[in-house]
Amino acid sequence: MQSEFHTEKSNLGKIKTHLQSDIEKNSTKQAKLQSELADLLKSTKKEILTQANINEKISDFNHDIMESLSNEILLDDEYREWELQFENKTDKEEYLKSLISGVNKEDKLLDIGCGAGELIEYTQQQGIISKGIDISEKAIASCREKGLDVNLSDALIYLSTEKENTYDYVTLIHIIEHIPPKKLRDIFNLVYFVLKPKGRIFIETPNVQSLFTLSRYYYMDSTHLRPKHPSLIKFVLEKTGFRNVELNFSDDIPENFNFSKLDKRSGDVLNEILFSGGGNIYLQGSK
Repeated sequence: MQSEFHTEKSNLGKIKTHLQSDIEKNSTKQAKLQSELADLLKSTKKEILTQANINEKISDFNHDIMESLSNEILLDDEYREWELQFENKTDKEEYLKSLISGVNKEDKLLDIGCGAGELIEYTQQQGIISKGIDISEKAIASCREKGLDVNLSDALIYLSTEKENTYDYVTLIHIIEHIPPKKLRDIFNLVYFVLKPKGRIFIETPNVQSLFTLSRYYYMDSTHLRPKHPSLIKFVLEKTGFRNVELNFSDDIPENFNFSKLDKRSGDVLNEILFSGGGNIYLQGSK
């Protein structure tokens, strides 16, 4: 394993000079995460992480490290600044309220990719037991300044350490578009494992059926990976074991692009082709 770490550092040293300082800062953290994942995979007795696929998962994780570094052109603090330029602050409280519809005060919530902790902060104000995880040091530092219960951790590693039937509600809000397919399947399996019976998963992600979203927003973020079709995500959730999986669309066609105002019949067709239900999709299912 040590030789793999040395190879990793050697590869990192070949990345272009203008990213060197950021890579050096992250290499130690990534190597530590890789080591922790290897230990967890070797010790776990969970059926979904068997000994037979340990080497493959370590290899995949190793590839994810290099892929995430090569895709990221912005530094940690720059990424948040970039995000804020496009954040829709309209009815923020109503949006957060809608996310926890049906969640009770005695429930336990986990927000994977919690970012600045807006959902965690809101749910704690409502008396809900909430925890968040993120791989961004800046985001976690910001959350801790607010006194929020958060951890700096990769989702796969963190979920591997949690006990079965721990949470009532797990959210992944604008996270899965950053995760490679194989790793995402493992995360879905582990979310299912840590959810209590009848516990729920909630996912929000860009609607890649929408040509408008795909061309205008999806590829503006260099950390977004290959688009995943909404129907495919729904199918994988069902195969993971989730029941009553629902797929809904945000239905938020921009007013100045709504072609139905020009001609109802042809406008509706154009809207369907260009927007396909809106900018985001929402998926939820229960254990």
